[in-house]
Amino acid sequence: MPKQILTMTEIAEQCPDEWVLLANPVSDGFRVQRGELIYHSKRKDDVHKKLFILKLKSVGVFWTGEIPKDLVVVL
Repeated sequence: MPKQILTMTEIAEQCPDEWVLLANPVSDGFRVQRGELIYHSKRKDDVHKKLFILKLKSVGVFWTGEIPKDLVVVL
């Protein structure tokens, strides 16, 4: 299967309100700009299981939907 390198905007459009697994993410130092879309799911556990199975070295896991205003996110 060919690599599917997408921008974060393309990923959000293709996989709205889903968890995504990216291989080899490219960032500007602060934000991921693009990456190879490996897997996506509505369930975060599914993405983590896929990550465990694939044993990728350089990855990113992201939620493409809106983050509720009352949710605290720790990086």
